[in-house]
Amino acid sequence: MDGTRIAFLYATAGSGHEHCARALKECLNAYPQAGVNAFSKELSADIFPFFGPLVAQFYLELIGRAPGIWNYVYDDPWVETIVQKFQNIIHSLNQEKICRALNIWNANAFVCTHALACGLISRQKRKIKSNWPLVAVITDFDVHRYWIYPEVDLYITANISSKTRLIRAGIPNDKIKVLGIPTHADFSLRAMSKDQSRRALNFLPDAPTVLIMGGSSGLGPIAEITKQLISKCRQIQVIAIAGRNNSLAQELLRINHPRLRVYDYTSNISSLMDAADLLITKPGGVSCAEALAKRLPLVLLNPIPGQEDRNAAYLKDEGAALMVRNPREISKIIDELLRRPELLEPLSQAAKRIAQPHAAQNAVTQIIGLVKGDADYRSQLKIEPSKFLIR
Repeated sequence: MDGTRIAFLYATAGSGHEHCARALKECLNAYPQAGVNAFSKELSADIFPFFGPLVAQFYLELIGRAPGIWNYVYDDPWVETIVQKFQNIIHSLNQEKICRALNIWNANAFVCTHALACGLISRQKRKIKSNWPLVAVITDFDVHRYWIYPEVDLYITANISSKTRLIRAGIPNDKIKVLGIPTHADFSLRAMSKDQSRRALNFLPDAPTVLIMGGSSGLGPIAEITKQLISKCRQIQVIAIAGRNNSLAQELLRINHPRLRVYDYTSNISSLMDAADLLITKPGGVSCAEALAKRLPLVLLNPIPGQEDRNAAYLKDEGAALMVRNPREISKIIDELLRRPELLEPLSQAAKRIAQPHAAQNAVTQIIGLVKGDADYRSQLKIEPSKFLIR
């Protein structure tokens, strides 16, 4: 080790941003010759233990009860200005906590997978006139202006359109790399065949299987959809993920059907995707990137206004996803898709075309190159190839 410490920062536990940060950290640890100590930190736990969960709960309540309000304010320039001023105030009020955390972390560089983390480190760089290398990893298929800070040294984006948006916002071209949304290495591998994965679930190996997810909070009409599929699609097997939503988990368990498997928050998503023919989900950036890496057809439902609407539009336009606006129509649509494989195949091929299964590896080599001050450092790195092979 040469003393280089890189902090991978995310906002809240259990989020896609955390999964992305940990995927990058673990990938970096596969390059021991880089001499870097990588670690991940949650802002809510380390700096904002009271304020962070409060904001997260307010956000969930707002999008659940009044999504139209969030949609209205999401791109409003006046709201953006107010939010930036509010964040500046919170930053000032918590300056002692921020400095204490930064001293404890003792990091030489920062990689942020959430805009709040990016803003915090950017403001701190500006305040103390630091030259910390700062990397912003955009975890959606589009980028919002809340990510825009001149203190960021490197942006990693999902696609060319995000890069174009950043350039229009004033970010220099040479600060932006289009590498995809980083996901864990598990999603570029298939540990078991589809039949084996289903047998591990005590499912029939040749029966069509659907995976249903709603993010770590179990958002959306997951129980309603599960009941529909179980009752109306006689041959379908269903895997339903409740996340951290305990009431949803209990409702799903009460269905008590032999063709249903219920999980709460789980780290086994990769294996469950291996068992599925398609995924029904809200369009979170990281979970959809994971599905693309698995070449898993997507059926998108109930996008959160703003960022997830843009994710859904991108995936639909690229031909990798279908959008269903009315949950009551879902069983008919899913039954048709599973009875006619020729409808699923174009979705799978589109997923294969736009997937970036090696995004984490490519991002890590760029990050190390930035931290080491050596643009050619990527060519010097060696990694065990079997760790990161796409099937």
